[in-house]
Amino acid sequence: MKISIADKLSYLRQRDHLTAEQIANRAKVPLSTLNKLLTGVTKNPSVYTMAQLAKLFDVPILYFLEEDTPVDCDIRLYSASKAICCASECEFQMIQRFRALPPNEQNTIVAILNELYSKLPYHPSKGNERLLLCYSAAVAGQYGRDADEIDYFHIRATLPPSLIKADYAVKVLGRSLEPIYPPGTLLAVCKQTAKHDQLGIFVYNNEGIVSRYYQKGDLTKLIAPSRDIPSIIVGENDSLRCVGTVLGAIRSYHRL
Repeated sequence: MKISIADKLSYLRQRDHLTAEQIANRAKVPLSTLNKLLTGVTKNPSVYTMAQLAKLFDVPILYFLEEDTPVDCDIRLYSASKAICCASECEFQMIQRFRALPPNEQNTIVAILNELYSKLPYHPSKGNERLLLCYSAAVAGQYGRDADEIDYFHIRATLPPSLIKADYAVKVLGRSLEPIYPPGTLLAVCKQTAKHDQLGIFVYNNEGIVSRYYQKGDLTKLIAPSRDIPSIIVGENDSLRCVGTVLGAIRSYHRL
C-alpha cells in the first residue's frame, strides 16, 4: 500500500496539533504550496520544501519520499549500513529497552527474535485467517505457571469476528478455567489490560495466571472460574501486571 506525502503531512499535523498556517510560517513555506501538498494536488514537491518540512517535524526527508514507510514511522534512526531509516514510537521504545539490558540478556532477545523470524510462513494471512504465536507454560508454580519457563509455537487460525483482534494465543493447562475452558483449549488474547470482571492473563509474583479480574475499592482479587480453585487476594507487597485480555476460545486452527 502506497502512502502519499499528503497522508504523512496530515498525520504529522495532527501529531503536533498544528494548523496549516502555523506549519507554513514555521517551515517558511508558502501556504498555497502547503495546501497543495495537503490536498494531494502536488505530488512531487521541491527538495527545499521537503527539507523545510522535514526539519520542522524532525523527520528525515526519506520519511516523505519512501511510499512504503508507514505514517507512524516518524522517528529517525541512523545505521552505518543503511544510513537513515524510520521507526515508530513503539519500535523506538523497544530499542531503548533492549539497550538497557545486560549483554547476556540482549543475546537471549536476539536468539528469540531469530527463532520467531525463522518460523514465519512464506504465505501471508488472508481474510479472517491469522498467524498467531501461542504460549504454553508447563512448569507449575504455587498459584499458576512459572513465568520463566515459557514454551511457544505458531498456529494458523481461522478467527470469527469476536476474536479477530487477537494478538497472540495461550494454551490452557490445568483445570482452573473449567467448566468454561477445559485443559488444552487455546485462548485468543489481545494486548489490552483486563478490566473488572474480565478474564485476563496476569503475571502474579512471577507466575502466569489466567483468571477473572476483580477490583473494588482497595480490594483486588484474581478469581478462577472453577469453584475448586481459591481466589487470590492481591496484597500491597505482591507484584501484579496484566499482559492481555482473553477474547475467547480458538476453535479452528492447526499447529505449524
